[in-house]
Amino acid sequence: MIVSSFVVVLIIGGIFTYKFFNGDQTMLDETGDATYIHLIEDQGYDASDIRNIRTVYSWKDSRENAYNAYVEFTDEPGREYEYIYNKKQGLRQTGSLDGEGNHVE
Repeated sequence: MIVSSFVVVLIIGGIFTYKFFNGDQTMLDETGDATYIHLIEDQGYDASDIRNIRTVYSWKDSRENAYNAYVEFTDEPGREYEYIYNKKQGLRQTGSLDGEGNHVE
């Protein structure tokens, strides 16, 4: 009984620890989806203009800034544009990681 309770506590603790450092996969997916929709529908990009959208969770940042998307466009390989997403404020671009580029909003 004590051993099984200990195992349950370890599993639950492991799940919370994993989510603390890696974020919620649903929110990471939502961040990527919101970024893609913003680029296609709001900014008028074609899907072929987008090379990659990479989502990241930063446990060091505040909850409002924890979920980020980094977008690489086909005409600027190697340059990423950072977007921050949260449910309350939506999506906003913070700029290019390498200074000004062709896609700064």
